[in-house]
Amino acid sequence: MQDNSYEKVLNITSGNGWGGNNAVIAWGNEAQNVIDTSAYTHVKFKVKATNLTSVEVVVQNSRGEESKKSYAISSGKSLAGGWVEMEATLPGYVDMNWFALNINGIQPGLALLTDITFVTKDAPPPVIIDGPLYIFHSDHADSVYMQYWGDTSNSGTTISDAVQYPTYSKVLKLNSGTNWGNMAIILWGNEAANAVDISAYTHVKFKVKATTLDAIEVIVQNSADVESKIGYLISKGKPLADGWVEMEAALPGYTDMTWFGLTFNGAEPGSVLLADVEFVTQEIVVVGPDTAAPIPPQLSDSEALVLYSDSLKQDKFVSVWNSNWWNAPIYSEGNVDGDKYAKYEITDLGTTCGVVGLEFGIEYGVVDASAHNTFNFDMYVEPGVSKISVQLSSDAGNTFYELDNPITGQWISHETLFSEMTGAAGDLDASTLKFIGLQLWGEAGKAIYVDNIYFSGQSVFSDLAVTVKDSNSAVIPNAVVSVGSLAEASTKATTNANGIATLNIPEGDHKIFVDVEGMAIAKTVKSNVGGGVLDISMEPRYPAPAVAAPNPTIDNAAALTLYSDSLSVDKGISYWSDNWWNAPRFSEVKISGNNTASFQVLPDGVAGGVTGIQYGIVGGVVDASDKTGMRFDFYATAGVTKTEFQVVSGGGSGVTTLNSVTTGQWVTIDLVFADFAGTFDASTLSQLGLAIHGSTKDTVYLDNIYFY
Repeated sequence: MQDNSYEKVLNITSGNGWGGNNAVIAWGNEAQNVIDTSAYTHVKFKVKATNLTSVEVVVQNSRGEESKKSYAISSGKSLAGGWVEMEATLPGYVDMNWFALNINGIQPGLALLTDITFVTKDAPPPVIIDGPLYIFHSDHADSVYMQYWGDTSNSGTTISDAVQYPTYSKVLKLNSGTNWGNMAIILWGNEAANAVDISAYTHVKFKVKATTLDAIEVIVQNSADVESKIGYLISKGKPLADGWVEMEAALPGYTDMTWFGLTFNGAEPGSVLLADVEFVTQEIVVVGPDTAAPIPPQLSDSEALVLYSDSLKQDKFVSVWNSNWWNAPIYSEGNVDGDKYAKYEITDLGTTCGVVGLEFGIEYGVVDASAHNTFNFDMYVEPGVSKISVQLSSDAGNTFYELDNPITGQWISHETLFSEMTGAAGDLDASTLKFIGLQLWGEAGKAIYVDNIYFSGQSVFSDLAVTVKDSNSAVIPNAVVSVGSLAEASTKATTNANGIATLNIPEGDHKIFVDVEGMAIAKTVKSNVGGGVLDISMEPRYPAPAVAAPNPTIDNAAALTLYSDSLSVDKGISYWSDNWWNAPRFSEVKISGNNTASFQVLPDGVAGGVTGIQYGIVGGVVDASDKTGMRFDFYATAGVTKTEFQVVSGGGSGVTTLNSVTTGQWVTIDLVFADFAGTFDASTLSQLGLAIHGSTKDTVYLDNIYFY
């Protein structure tokens, strides 16, 4: 693609090495040459693209923290000659060492790029709302514009606003759908450009009259897709006349709310009347312990890695305090004489193991605490909390610290060695920590308080020499040996000419993976104490097909094609490897010159690892309502014993299971829509799920994927 509109232009062609059609360009420095970008608020650049439709702006600092934000190219400012000027916010790092643009789309394409500039812009004045913010109210007009007014999230909920009721002049009636159980859902939403600042409001109030539906979840989401969900029993609301109840729920205080929603649920289908939804400001008094948490030992920077404390120098921070994993307790922050703590109060729906996630290694990259060996936190537990499970999660897996019948009414300082936490051997990789989970059992309204979260103790490192050989005991050079996980490992090495890779790792149990081209991926768990040696023997993978998949007999005009060299592609696969659970590894290979999708079974996925193949996420869902089903060519190697296919729609999924798999030859799979029970909707298709049961020597191949 040629263009003379600008003097300096980069021409970038997409590749497929990342499981999609990505045209990526990056600029970087070593840590000693980082750039202070804190004075700049935005980056501007001009782009002209063919087929590529979105751009991801990536900024990384010297600590490995990373900001990623995606934008549709169509959202930019149109210029002459098909060019578009894009503008993206910057994270304000003082030590940027990488800046990158990932221009991508559902089909391969090209992009021209020019005039990349960091700029400083004044913040726009905030929208000032005097008094409550009205979402839907009998006595007031809506306070803010909401583009998606009354969305039901494909739940099947029906909403009527033609309801006559003597008490309230504006009433919505919601009838529960069947796509998500018995839920009746209503949502109000905006695109990020029209996000609403609700930081001045502490609570949402609304009035409800329900039949059968007895619980409600209040959902608030911001422009970064961080979501607050709090569950309540309708019976706990304030009784009003004629069976109505006034509900009140805490708000998370986002400055950029994009979605607000109410989800009503019950054991049976039902309906609910809804009125007077408003955001209000109330004085909040966080009731907590009378005394602050104990002051921890005054540790130096090298002696501790601190996530949260007023007494110690903080090294990292918790970016999300209230990720709702399931009926999460309500988070708030209080203080005793200026010493802050995090409070978690059990909700009506979370009395039996409500779970909340504290994220510190997601948004800006994993946290490396491998220099330490101890997990520390202070906790105050109110009477009425009967059990607490604290989860520490890494890329390698999860470990747990359990408190049955915990001591109540006083601060307790907890410290546990990583090695003493419960979980499978090697499930904690301290170099790739991501979040802490808190799981609570107890009475609604009872709470725990947390302070001084940090890692301490000194790990002892030593060298582990790993020798990699084939099944004939011949050494294998250039094998990649990694620790903790296969894809995200922070510690890895390559074998030398003698087949030896040396890993410098701390004491403890470690998962060791070995990856060699043409071989099954090997995994073992090694307890490292003072170093030593480890021999790993590799097995060859079962052979790939000798011939390409047969050419489809269907005409182009009769097929809606997602992937094929033989048919014209109507809408391409945007992402091949959405990891639903221990997903097989995707790559595209050529068989007799024909592009073919390959899915290699990984060690943790032998019992049905599942990948999601996305075709209706980027660029909208696929409407195949005029088609009979989905068809593709399928090849399984000798050890595959079972496969499951899931066609995902907005109304539910259609699942087909092959308990007897033909191996060693190409077969054609037909997933007939009429065979799918329930609320499957062929007009809103988005993904194909693929689960493989087999051995690490196995691979499944797909080609010619289309609707017919």
